[in-house]
Amino acid sequence: MSRLLAASLSVWLGLGSPARAAEPTGGDPGSLQALVDDLARALEQRAQQERLSGAIILEVEPARGIDAARVERAFVPRLKRRLKDGGVLQAAPEATVRCRVTVSEERGLVWATSLCEGGALIGPTAVAVSRPVDKELEGALGASVTPAQTRFVLERLGAVASGVLDLALIDVTGDGVDEVAVLGVDALRVYAVGGNRLERMAVQTLPPDRRWPRVVTGWLAPLPGARLWLVTSAGHSLVWDAALARFDAAPSGLVPLRGAPDPAGSRTAASAGAAPPAPLSARWRLGSPVLALPLVTIEDTQVKSGLPALVRDVAAVPGRARTWVAIDEHGQLVSQSGDGAALPLSSERVGDRVVLADLNGDGEPELVTSAASAPGEPDHLVLRRLARDLASSSVVFRSQLSGGSIAAAGAGRLEPGGRPEVVLVEEVGTEALAWRLRYAP
Repeated sequence: MSRLLAASLSVWLGLGSPARAAEPTGGDPGSLQALVDDLARALEQRAQQERLSGAIILEVEPARGIDAARVERAFVPRLKRRLKDGGVLQAAPEATVRCRVTVSEERGLVWATSLCEGGALIGPTAVAVSRPVDKELEGALGASVTPAQTRFVLERLGAVASGVLDLALIDVTGDGVDEVAVLGVDALRVYAVGGNRLERMAVQTLPPDRRWPRVVTGWLAPLPGARLWLVTSAGHSLVWDAALARFDAAPSGLVPLRGAPDPAGSRTAASAGAAPPAPLSARWRLGSPVLALPLVTIEDTQVKSGLPALVRDVAAVPGRARTWVAIDEHGQLVSQSGDGAALPLSSERVGDRVVLADLNGDGEPELVTSAASAPGEPDHLVLRRLARDLASSSVVFRSQLSGGSIAAAGAGRLEPGGRPEVVLVEEVGTEALAWRLRYAP
């Protein structure tokens, strides 16, 4: 068990002026101070976005690969000084807002992940920063030196209607930027992302004449021409046309796989010119979250693969023909290439959604899933790096969000010309929170 190190800080935030970050007096501040600066700057920026006033209790917890005594000696004092020098945060003994910072080492990166909640916050809010381990961080925190070059930031976008089944990112307006389409138990909702906020654009209520089974789930995937194909375990199978704002009937008995586009291009995709290809599909049974393979096109043409017969989700590996990552019916993460057999990627079980996208622009996709959690236990976001031979994967980052259950995830571009980002929706009690995971060079 790691030892909890707590320091109480009072935070008085000016609502009209930007946060002033501490600047080095000259030269390289060093990797430890750079990590502290990154975290303090992220906390200050988030505090301004949330328009907080009052106090924050800061709790610093050493986790995997980090020495508790060194954190108390080297990290905590620097963080306190940096917050004070930044001119936004002021130390005090008590607070109504609590901010927990976990410092951990994951595959050559030192992560500082902060989760703040309470007080005037509408819901919990998180930030995460990282630095590659070098000799200074090894000596200061006890982390192991391993080459790494990636940094990711987890940010909260806002609240959406609860009862989320799936999501997909699609360019509804044709401006080159994706909107977030969220399939719920009652409606399809489309949101635009402005900065780090969601703005609701459209709501299309689902037909009411359906009965939900004990298992409630759904699938949502873009089609060419700014359309969305949705299926629910209540028996809905519909295509939503953004331009006409209406539902039309979709192929029955099939489930669209938003992470598995048709590699050959279906007739629907070809007729739309440069539009993205239609998704591949799988068979399903009413009331079950498990899908039956083989993969099929929207015209019901079989696509040969060596994947398990029953899966929870499938995603195509970008840039590699006939190469897949899937979650089988038991929650096992597997890969399959060409005519080869399915290979396990991890001994750890995962949830029922997988997202593959090149988030950092290095030409290799990152793999995002949720961890397999027991009933009543919070979900964790897990970011993995795939081995080149697709025979294994390594965890780069793992983070709890707000203590709820991750209901949906998808990838797309939220900024003009930007890298792909991952959007997740987490169910927390009676509300749902949307998050974005992006690469921050």
